Amino acid sequence: MTAATCQLTCREIADFLGAYVAGELRARERGAFEGHLAECPDCRTYVDQYERTRRLAKEACNDAVDAGVPEALVAAILAAKALASGEE
Repeated sequence: MTAATCQLTCREIADFLGAYVAGELRARERGAFEGHLAECPDCRTYVDQYERTRRLAKEACNDAVDAGVPEALVAAILAAKALASGEE
């Protein structure tokens, strides 16, 4: 979105969603984002589902930690991730 643009398209809503949820949009961008949401039920549903998915994923991770995932398994997963991304 350029400084001259006041309205967002549905595609731009999807592009800016991460920044919106993280609170990283400037006031003007946030206003345009929220203005679009006020007018577009499909995008409101999309944002609601995105936020619900994030919340459920966080809860699932907390449940896994609470369930006593073996430390060796956690270490193996982190090592495999580092190896795959070249962070050895």
